[in-house]
Amino acid sequence: MNTPFIVSAQYLNKCIDDPQIVIIDCRFALAEPELGCQQYQISHIPGAHYLDLNKDLSGSLEQHGGRHPLPNPEQLAAKLAAIGVNFQQTLVVAYDDSRLAFAGRLCCLPC
Repeated sequence: MNTPFIVSAQYLNKCIDDPQIVIIDCRFALAEPELGCQQYQISHIPGAHYLDLNKDLSGSLEQHGGRHPLPNPEQLAAKLAAIGVNFQQTLVVAYDDSRLAFAGRLCCLPC
């Protein structure tokens, strides 16, 4: 798959039924942790899956690691595989409504 790192809404609309594209909604609000999931349940891009910052994109809180430590790479890889991500053949389209703060996190996580 030869696509740019960032795709347009027009590109996604044209290719939305492609089985090699997995869409992930990463909306989250630090002040209201359940808001992103609620927004997803109300409306989302057709076929999108929801990943929660606290539950899916962060590891367990320890003494060090900050408010949202990195998740376990194997657990994240398993979660992504469960929603259809094949790391050699899948284009993952991640989005949020926070200037890509949370979608960007997904794109930068090791797995």
